[in-house]
Order: sequence, then C-alpha cells, then structure tokens
Amino acid sequence: MNKKFISGKLLLLAAVGILLIAWERIEATELGYRVEEGRKSLEALQAQASVMERNLEIASSPAMLARLADEKLQMIPAPLKSIKFMDSPPAQEIASSQNFPSRFWRKLKFWRRST
Repeated sequence: MNKKFISGKLLLLAAVGILLIAWERIEATELGYRVEEGRKSLEALQAQASVMERNLEIASSPAMLARLADEKLQMIPAPLKSIKFMDSPPAQEIASSQNFPSRFWRKLKFWRRST
C-alpha cells in the first residue's frame, strides 16, 4: 500500500507539473500575441503621426497660408509702392533715445565686441 501511495503522489506531482508547463506555454504564447498587437498598434500610430506632421507642414506652408488668406479673408498683397523700407538706427542712437545710461552702453558695447 505504501508503494501505491507514493506512486500515486508521484503521478499526481507529474500531472501537476505537466499542467503548469502547459499553462506557462499558453501564457507565453498569449503574451507574444499581445506584444505583436502592441507593435502593430505602435507602427500604426507612428504612421498616423507621420501623416499628421506632413499635413501640418502642408497647412502651414507659405503657399497654403497665402491661398487661405486670399480665399477666406479676401486679403491681397500690398502694392510695392505702399511698403516703406527703413534702415534701422544704430544701437547707440536707440539707447540714447530711451535715456539709457552711457556707462551701461559702454558695458554693453564691450560685451558686443567680445562675443
């Protein structure tokens, strides 16, 4: 009887071991499928982001903005006669017109030369 009891325990232990191994393999397979689904989802999202970036570049291009300004806002380019080009005054003139202290201007001038 003792031998039957021990062989029964060994048989039960072997069956449980086989079931655990089978369960582990099934879980590993399911995990592999989930990883593959995640990879495909990531690729799809990256492709979608790429398309959206390209659409943003197209929508913000100068040609598209000009077309939208013309069509939706009825804007027209300004005639060249009305555009006035100005030379910018030297920085020292700007500083003196804004009551900028001369000692700070000298320091600023020093830094401008060194960089």
